[in-house]
Amino acid sequence: DIPVIVSNSKDAWFMNDIGFKTVINAQGGVTFKDIKISVTDCEHGDGDPVVHKIFKDKGIDGTAHGFVLESKKEKGAFYLTGDTILYERVFEAIEKFRPYVIAVNAACAQMCPSHSIMMGLDDVRVLCRYVKNISIVATHLDCVSHATVSADSLRAYGKLESLTNLFVPAQKECIEF
Repeated sequence: DIPVIVSNSKDAWFMNDIGFKTVINAQGGVTFKDIKISVTDCEHGDGDPVVHKIFKDKGIDGTAHGFVLESKKEKGAFYLTGDTILYERVFEAIEKFRPYVIAVNAACAQMCPSHSIMMGLDDVRVLCRYVKNISIVATHLDCVSHATVSADSLRAYGKLESLTNLFVPAQKECIEF
């Protein structure tokens, strides 16, 4: 049986319903195998009235969450922002958990033109400059059907903007910190 960690009771119910036997709800925080897991908030378009309407019309639950993983065996916390744009709750999570690595879904996915549901170029630039001593790893590039930013374009932008703490891994590349 493979344990599945979820961010809320709705997801826990769904995972149990489709057959997973060991479902761990991390809402409110949980420790699993000496790793403290905290759930963070995301802005996945639900605050945008256009995206909210599209989600509602299509029956899509736009709720998303990120996770912070903390282990005494690591240098510091790892923050997976989740499907979110850059907004105040991301900054609050950074201040609260003080991660040494942040993974951001940076494909600038959009439900319709000009209505992002994930971080894009400007979000990444602002975040990299806000946390100059924290490594930022860009994910979700070249694999999301509604993406508007590619790995190549983000690498070029990062070089142009001198974002020295930005890492854009190649497909299947493993980065260690």
